[in-house]
Amino acid sequence: MALRKVIGDWLSSIWDRIGTAIADIANVQHETEWSSVPAVDQVASVDAASLTAGSIAVTYPTGATRVRAILVASIHAVNQTATTHHINLIVQGQKDAEGYGNLLDLSAQDTLGLVNLDGAADGWCGTIDITDLVDTSGSTYTFKFLVDSDDANIVDYTSGFTLVLVYTICGGVVIPELTVEDFQANPATGTLSDPERINDDNVNTNAYTFINGRYAEVDLGSNFRIKQYRQYGSSLNEGDGVFKIEYWDGSWHDWITDISIQNYAGWSDWIEGEEVTGSKLRFTVTTVDTGGSGIVINELEVKY
Repeated sequence: MALRKVIGDWLSSIWDRIGTAIADIANVQHETEWSSVPAVDQVASVDAASLTAGSIAVTYPTGATRVRAILVASIHAVNQTATTHHINLIVQGQKDAEGYGNLLDLSAQDTLGLVNLDGAADGWCGTIDITDLVDTSGSTYTFKFLVDSDDANIVDYTSGFTLVLVYTICGGVVIPELTVEDFQANPATGTLSDPERINDDNVNTNAYTFINGRYAEVDLGSNFRIKQYRQYGSSLNEGDGVFKIEYWDGSWHDWITDISIQNYAGWSDWIEGEEVTGSKLRFTVTTVDTGGSGIVINELEVKY
């Protein structure tokens, strides 16, 4: 039986390393981009004015997983009279006409300055991380500038936008993003008392231990991309207990360490760590809480 276990662990390690190698290939990053048609506007006002929006329809390449989305926004202003302008800018965007929000607010500074000369010109170009906005393939995204000059004479504006999508792909083999449902699919095992309670989707049950080094382990079944966790605490904790999270990619590695156990009943915020790829997660107690009940973990959730 001991030999069978050794062979089984060895085979499991080999398959995990193969999966990690595939993940490394799949995580090579690529880029594609789309540009809006440049817009030309004429404004003569001291009130803030919206320029013509640029529209970009986004379709991810087949098998692509988004890593990030970057907007390159540019504007060029030309004075049409011999007056001086100080012009502030705001860049706004929206998805599928759901309503504009500010992507970059430069209104606290004079971003463009046109001197007292007919034909004087100035321009601005910048990049903005819009990964949270561009979250769906097949959607249409629109972007626009809000301009606000301190002079009411005529200024001609030309503006445009380019959206850059950074993604991973590997011949249709893509490492999926971990969901909470994936994390809860297999009950945790390990040396904590009642380890399966850490991912049973029930905040009214708990796992606990009085001994440092005890752990609960979740087998995810295959490789996933992992990025965030949160915990549901307990008033039984004093709050000085500490645990860490490890991930398995053929061997164990620390992911997030020095996590203080929560001492009240409620969810913490989602805490983001470095993106990693693994097929197992382990939650190891490094310092037992002094609250009298050991370190108590009511529930944990992990996702991408």
